Amino acid sequence: MLLVEKAANTFLGVGEGGKYTPFAWTLRKITREYIEVLYPALKDEEKRKATFSILGVRELYRPPVRSPIAERLARYGV
Repeated sequence: MLLVEKAANTFLGVGEGGKYTPFAWTLRKITREYIEVLYPALKDEEKRKATFSILGVRELYRPPVRSPIAERLARYGV
């Protein structure tokens, strides 16, 4: 039962094992401006590139609107 409990905690973001799960989950639908507010450490380009490389992020969420602003929101030096 301990293995099942540990796996559940990791995926649900509970305790020490799952502290990164909410971060990885929010990257699915987050724009550049929100990242700077929610995760100020990622303003540092080196940290951001390393983090995105580990997680396999190539581009941030692109709003379903075609405009120069939407393009700018999705690109973040990834």
